[in-house]
Amino acid sequence: MKVIKMVKGLALILGLAITGWAIAQQNPQGTQQPKQQTQQTQQSQQPTNPGPHPVRLTKEMAQQVSDPEAKKILEKTSKKFSKLKSFQVKFRLKLDMPETDDDEIKEGTLYVNGEKYRLDFGDQLVVSDGKTVWTYIKETNEVQITEEDPENQMFQPRDLFSDFGDEYIYTLLGTKKLKDYTTYVIDLTPIDKNKSFFKIRLYIDTKTYEIRRAIVFEKSGIRYALDIISFIPNAPIPNVLFTFDTTAYPGIQVTDLR
Repeated sequence: MKVIKMVKGLALILGLAITGWAIAQQNPQGTQQPKQQTQQTQQSQQPTNPGPHPVRLTKEMAQQVSDPEAKKILEKTSKKFSKLKSFQVKFRLKLDMPETDDDEIKEGTLYVNGEKYRLDFGDQLVVSDGKTVWTYIKETNEVQITEEDPENQMFQPRDLFSDFGDEYIYTLLGTKKLKDYTTYVIDLTPIDKNKSFFKIRLYIDTKTYEIRRAIVFEKSGIRYALDIISFIPNAPIPNVLFTFDTTAYPGIQVTDLR
């Protein structure tokens, strides 16, 4: 179960905390919205089912109440990374589960070149050449082959670290020292009440505007913390890393779903 939760946490952070495009699988209750916006909306709407969260913010409303300073920082990060043709990231993912005292920690590496990517994380290896996806389970020596579907990807490599979307309220909390880096601390609150998480916290380098840490706070109490160990922009990545040769794995079980 821990491995499954860790993989889910990785998908959440890479696809949700950084880009906001991974889809939550649960359907919990909503999060509280800012009081000022609630009062403004209540004047023009009469909720049919009054409760603690009667107001649903629109994307336009979220942008109006977001912290302008936080938005500026995120825009600088977006602008910087949207220009990259390729990059290599080494990361550490920590899973904090409230029902246990033990934290689960795993490390992984992500290679991205345009639409192509290779994610090596724990027991899983996910490889895409932009058209085909190979998901390899190391422990059981089996691979599942599917067609790339941009609409249903857990994360969009082309916009990773760059597109924060307009589905969040941004709040700048201040600065915090992380090892040798001073970072801006920004909270992203989703306007979609049906998401399984209530907050994403980003730590962005004040000098380079690179993301140094991202934390997803789930309503279940689980926290996923992603620390960037190293980041290489425009890395020279050989194309061979974006294909999966089944002949290199003797006895492999292949499930082709294309």
